Amino acid sequence: MGESDKNEIYLSSSPHYASPISTRHVMFAVVAALLPLALYGGWLFGLPALVTILASVVSCVAFEALFRKLTKQDIRVGDFSAVITGLLSPCSFLPRLPCG
Repeated sequence: MGESDKNEIYLSSSPHYASPISTRHVMFAVVAALLPLALYGGWLFGLPALVTILASVVSCVAFEALFRKLTKQDIRVGDFSAVITGLLSPCSFLPRLPCG
């Protein structure tokens, strides 16, 4: 039987494409792109909007670290994924979100 007569499928785990750019680098670029939006929102809507953004980022990072600790995973808040969630969430909130 020749090499082309074999009906085999090659299976491998992902990722199938390797890139020199790390996930952390891509996430940091997204954070850098979102920062002007957050600063403009703070300038446009004032201190309450900045407090909402800051509280959202801090709580997202803290809850991700807490969840990873509870599930006995390595705590890796340095990949900026929780920061992105914390920056995107206030974009759907009211600028003067009532607290309490």
